[in-house]
Amino acid sequence: MCGIYFTKIYTTTEIRVAAMNLKAFLAKIKYETAVFAVLLTQLAVRIDWSNPVDSKFFTFYLLDFKVGFVSQAFIGSIVSLLTDRPSAKWLTGFILISVMSAYFVLSLFLGRIIRKADSETRNNVIFAAIVFLLTSFSVRVFPQYLGLPDIYLFLFTLLVLACIRNKAAKWFVPFLCFLGFMVHIEFAFTFLPLILLILINNIFEEENKLKATILASASFLSASASAVYFAVFANRHLRMDSSGVYAYLSSKTDIEVWKRYYEGHLFYTDTVSGQKFAGLLDSLKVFKETGLESISASNYLTSFFMMLPLLLLFLYIWKNACIESSRKAEKFIFVLCAALPVPVLPAFIFSTDMSRFLGEIFIVQFMALFYMVFVKNQAVISSIKKVKILFKIHPVFLMLFIIFSLSAFFAK
Repeated sequence: MCGIYFTKIYTTTEIRVAAMNLKAFLAKIKYETAVFAVLLTQLAVRIDWSNPVDSKFFTFYLLDFKVGFVSQAFIGSIVSLLTDRPSAKWLTGFILISVMSAYFVLSLFLGRIIRKADSETRNNVIFAAIVFLLTSFSVRVFPQYLGLPDIYLFLFTLLVLACIRNKAAKWFVPFLCFLGFMVHIEFAFTFLPLILLILINNIFEEENKLKATILASASFLSASASAVYFAVFANRHLRMDSSGVYAYLSSKTDIEVWKRYYEGHLFYTDTVSGQKFAGLLDSLKVFKETGLESISASNYLTSFFMMLPLLLLFLYIWKNACIESSRKAEKFIFVLCAALPVPVLPAFIFSTDMSRFLGEIFIVQFMALFYMVFVKNQAVISSIKKVKILFKIHPVFLMLFIIFSLSAFFAK
């Protein structure tokens, strides 16, 4: 009896210890859990579950390196390794897992930044994170355009931010830049400028400036060589002609192949007009013209109006950071942060997905801000505190800012 009694006491103690350990672990990851829950909720609410992915987008996942070593064939090559015959249901699952994987990494990223912030700054960072998660002009673009390759560009950017402060892992940054171009050449306009900005910042900030310069140079060369190859040379060395590509992609699946996509991307041909173009830029101009009918001027004016408070807030933060800083090199970095939307402008010339790129403008702005907080840049931290003071003195600004952000979130 005594043996049984003591065994029960020991087991109860074990359970209590395990419960305490679990409670401590959950407390440790409370920020990550909250962020991930918000992202998953947003994903669930935003998706049209009767038709989660536009069927045209599935063709992005069929193109692989058997066609040729071209941009936009990397993800399809991974799909080909995982399954011989992807169905619409399988690809939908793959896309959702990809989005959730990016959200998981983002949750770890934001959770660590919030936890690392000092007690005086933490509430400000939490507020910035809430705006980042809920405003229309941010991560909402991923469920809104579910199936487009942008989520993989964002994932690689998050991996760069995770690696860039690690002594060994940071040398993977040039390779991750190369992967970004393998996914889509739009990487040059959207997320690459943020990565190069951070690399330049590290040259000024790190003690070993030689290593930081070598890393920045290697990343720039990797990105430049990738951009030139995939934009100029890749399509000259295809292994199949147009009919061969169609036969190959059709043999892989029962999904209808989006001919206009691969004809335009691989052969610079518009299947609507039958025109053959001189190259990438020429074909993009025509696709822009043929897509103009889908643009609603009122919708985009509304979008600009709704994003204006957030845009002004970022300009206010970077301007005050310049004022707070006493170093010219650091001021230069803040000017670059304010100018991060500029490289995205060419995307508006060659694409009708304006709301998609508006979202990515603010994603990189938020990522730059969070990174500066993570490395404890005092000028940026002081500037964020000024925002808090501004909202405290003028609560109407805060109220309008929240209304605009949430209105954008709830808008269809």
